[in-house]
Amino acid sequence: MIKAACRVYLLPNSVGKGRLSIFREACTKFSLECVTPFNIDNVECIIVEDSLETNVIIEKILHLDPSNEYIPQLVSTRWLSDSLRAQQLLPREPFIRSLVFEVTKTLDDDNNAAVNQKLSRPQLNNEQSFLPRKRSNSDSDYDEDVDMNKTDEELV
Repeated sequence: MIKAACRVYLLPNSVGKGRLSIFREACTKFSLECVTPFNIDNVECIIVEDSLETNVIIEKILHLDPSNEYIPQLVSTRWLSDSLRAQQLLPREPFIRSLVFEVTKTLDDDNNAAVNQKLSRPQLNNEQSFLPRKRSNSDSDYDEDVDMNKTDEELV
């Protein structure tokens, strides 16, 4: 077993209590020191869930400036999962996530040179529709003789 004197921070976001507990036990088993709370100067790597985007982890969860000279390595939770399956701490290099944000290359119209352009995420609109919602025939809360085409407002 590789004995690593590595200080890690387990990012709890999107992991779940059960898995978080298992990962903490794995850190103890593999001689990894779990640091709590997060301190950028006190951590070598941050273990993160794969479903989280890199820019969200760095900017919104950890509140780090992406232009920082030093940002700890982001390592997938698969590192600990696979290590538990193998019953030994695996090298973390294959599980390190890139700190490069999601960027796409587009062609510059003037000179056809490739230009990096950050992808913009679609904005979700949380406003309700202006159309009244109709009740479906599958609603079991209503008597059979009630008009099912009434809107919510008409039923109140």
